Amino acid sequence: MTSAKSLKGSRRKPSKIRLILAIIIILAGLGLVFAALTKLVPGLLGGASLSGQLAATVNGEEITMMDLDQAYDGLSEQYQYFMTKEDYLSQMIDQVLLKQEAVKRGVTVTDDEADQNLKSFLLQNGITAEELTELLENQSINYEELIRISKEQLLIQKLFEQEIRQKVNVSDEEVLAYYENNSEQFIQESTTTLRHILFSVNYDNKTLSETRDMAESVLDLVAPDKSNFCDLAAEYSDDVQSKDDCGEYEFPTSQLPTEFQVWAENTNMGGVGIVETDFGTHVVMLIDQTTEPESLPFEDVKDQIVAALRSQKERDAFADFLSGVRDSATIVNYLEEREEANESEAISGDAIFEYEEVAPVPEGVEEEASEVAPEETLPADEVAEPVVEEEIVVEEPVAEETVAEEIVVEEPVVEETEAATNTEVTILSDDDLIACLADKKATLYGAAWDSSTAKQKALFGDDISKFEYVECADPADYRKQTEICETAGILAYPTWRIEGVNYLGIYTVKQLADLAGC
Repeated sequence: MTSAKSLKGSRRKPSKIRLILAIIIILAGLGLVFAALTKLVPGLLGGASLSGQLAATVNGEEITMMDLDQAYDGLSEQYQYFMTKEDYLSQMIDQVLLKQEAVKRGVTVTDDEADQNLKSFLLQNGITAEELTELLENQSINYEELIRISKEQLLIQKLFEQEIRQKVNVSDEEVLAYYENNSEQFIQESTTTLRHILFSVNYDNKTLSETRDMAESVLDLVAPDKSNFCDLAAEYSDDVQSKDDCGEYEFPTSQLPTEFQVWAENTNMGGVGIVETDFGTHVVMLIDQTTEPESLPFEDVKDQIVAALRSQKERDAFADFLSGVRDSATIVNYLEEREEANESEAISGDAIFEYEEVAPVPEGVEEEASEVAPEETLPADEVAEPVVEEEIVVEEPVAEETVAEEIVVEEPVVEETEAATNTEVTILSDDDLIACLADKKATLYGAAWDSSTAKQKALFGDDISKFEYVECADPADYRKQTEICETAGILAYPTWRIEGVNYLGIYTVKQLADLAGC
């Protein structure tokens, strides 16, 4: 059995993976939303300017296709699944409008304020300046760019504070009426309070057996009166969120993980023991259990109701405010106009080549607008797929004369050894992938109010019932997160958790199976 001394000596810092993921979230949250807030040169050339092809102009301020492509391509695949490039451009237009409106209304942000805002954000997320610099070395952005982004973020936040938050009020009558009309929301169900010391399989790639040996060693150190449990949690627990609070959590009994529920049902108050979960091995102490649901007094939930009603009013007021700003603005959406023009020409039979459906160009084969690929005939046994039978004639404008030539798309030649290997690959069906993910206990964390969670469930259809779903929204305050989700490290919704690793966003069955190694 491992001694307590050796336990402490074996601890190392956690993997940098979570740090990198956290910083990526920062870059996405600060950067992508405001990526288009740049040039102030009007576009005068009908969708093109000296700075490149335009996606839109907002009161003369340009958003180029390069701006849009770079920002949109930076989104993960799961977000691109439910947000089209057109949707994202609309969001970028709104950001430009809000920045312009803030300037118009005299809102200002100093460089020092922007710098402090960014530093506070990093501090809140436990990221040092050195760690940020280390990651930025591999990114196409520097600290000065982050300061610029932070400044624009603060500009819009100050506008919101000035024009929305300071003008929204919630009356006592509204709060009381909500409490009386929604009494079912304020029922406190039975709860279970536990303290735990976690030995995680995510630290140092320990096996479950190794974590159990370590837990048994610490269990032997727990005093008969349990008076040293908090000290042991602070010293040994891998749960950084709770180790300084005696490792204590209060769960609604219906949300208590099954392993803890079974143990608690067979343990007296104040009892200690060992529980194994997907996270590792826990030394657990039962603190309290309530058995009957009870109504929460109005005074206990008044502040939560005020916050919820204020938030709803602010959202409604902001939507009206943004709509008014849009109505008074001059917005030209060239992306939308080009799509409409191509649809119109396609209907009339004069489709533009840029949007014509043609055979896909294989990876590795580059196309150039001013050149036409020479016609070649490949041996039949080397062609991966048949060449498109119909000839595609493209009229390419040339400086001296117009040339119309036949385009034959070259298909990649598959080497014999590669082809042989490919024949040995087994392609699993969606049913097989679903079964594999279920075996790995893939768990979906989400919130009832979150539209992305709903889209993730809809994407899986009836198969979603084969996975455990954890509701993270606190029924008493939708803005809060339940402790079980905080413990699991859920940062946003939806999040999949597979074998102790969190994957944020919407995934297809195939994408999720790839991540899980199915």
